[in-house]
Amino acid sequence: MMTLVDAPIIRSRLRLRAVAAACGVVLACIAAQRPAAAQATTELAVTVVEQGTDRRVPGAQVELLAAARGGVADSAGVARVHAVAAGPVYVEVRKLGYAPVRFGLTLAAGDTVAVEVELRPAPVELAGIVATAEYRQRLTDAGFYARRRRGIGGFTSREDFGTRGYARFSDVVRRMPGVLLSITNDGRALVAPKHSVYSALGRACNTAVYVDGQLLRYNPETDNLDQLIPYADVEAVESYSPAEVPGRFNSPDAAACGALVVWTRNRS
Repeated sequence: MMTLVDAPIIRSRLRLRAVAAACGVVLACIAAQRPAAAQATTELAVTVVEQGTDRRVPGAQVELLAAARGGVADSAGVARVHAVAAGPVYVEVRKLGYAPVRFGLTLAAGDTVAVEVELRPAPVELAGIVATAEYRQRLTDAGFYARRRRGIGGFTSREDFGTRGYARFSDVVRRMPGVLLSITNDGRALVAPKHSVYSALGRACNTAVYVDGQLLRYNPETDNLDQLIPYADVEAVESYSPAEVPGRFNSPDAAACGALVVWTRNRS
């Protein structure tokens, strides 16, 4: 004898299909037969099918939670778990590409139980992988990797950010060679070359800042780079002293005070 946990009606052969939206739980189709001679343990046979198609799902994993027992569905989509102790059991069925299913049964000694479970297709989320590949391609197209291979200037990308605890754009700039980060009394972040206070232009030296290849027009007297360039948008950064600036980023300020080149996650 066996019962389905939380099911009000049990018949000798019952086929139910339902999805609980909050938990992704599928009520299983259950058939139970008691052999003539009672046995001390139970055998559980789980047939796994794809919801809405009845197509079998070979390779699905069936696990008895907290019992350290389980099996894998064969080419017919059937997983068999032998020598299951009588009493309540909780079963999880899962396979990559499908939403996992959990359900409960109470098994009596000697039962041979057949259960049919439907798995709902849930394609693996690839957005993060696709986005990462897209960002890398954009950096390739922008020449970031080619310039980094030349070894002139400083380079960092989001691949390097993860272990460094960055929270603001200024945290990234602080580690870049060739530029000096300064935080004003009112909390604004500014950058200047490390070894020059005044430029050949006859004024305080302000490092040229490029965003996605375009010169950023900002006022160092009032603007805050942490506000102009949110950290969440930053994909990669290059820094150059005045003698290192590539021709692509040449400008009067860059030639005199160096350049900071920022590539963002926004589409250019």
